[in-house]
Amino acid sequence: MKVKELNANDECCIFELYQHTKSYLTEKFSQYTLSDYDDNKNEKEKASLQLSRILIWTHHLLSLEKRKNICQWAEELGLWGFSKPGYPGIIIVEGLNDRVHEYISRLKSLRWQAITVRSEQTEPLDLKEQHYGERVKLRLGRSNPGVTELETMSEISA
Repeated sequence: MKVKELNANDECCIFELYQHTKSYLTEKFSQYTLSDYDDNKNEKEKASLQLSRILIWTHHLLSLEKRKNICQWAEELGLWGFSKPGYPGIIIVEGLNDRVHEYISRLKSLRWQAITVRSEQTEPLDLKEQHYGERVKLRLGRSNPGVTELETMSEISA
């Protein structure tokens, strides 16, 4: 139906529907203030501004394809860490909380005999410290994100 074909009764109904919808939405959303939305945003931002460190245990880590994915995904997501192929396989990664959890979900999507997150540490990231990579670089001895493959875990302490 075209707008020109509306008669007076139809126009009245549409106007009433518009008024009713407007008053309903005003009533429904007047209880929310802008600060409510800001608080939700801040909670999400706070969660992503945490530094997470995880240790993943696998029954074994032999597949060259998995080892390649472990290194590539860490670099792609801006994570630092180590992996030890063999029996058992060990992966240790550190980075922003949301990226670490994305990394875990990618790893778990692969086919494993057994894979477990054995340990997870989370610490708040100082908002003044914009380049946490400098701190991680000093601790892990690597200037760019990525995973360094080790033959034994004792190489970390050396």
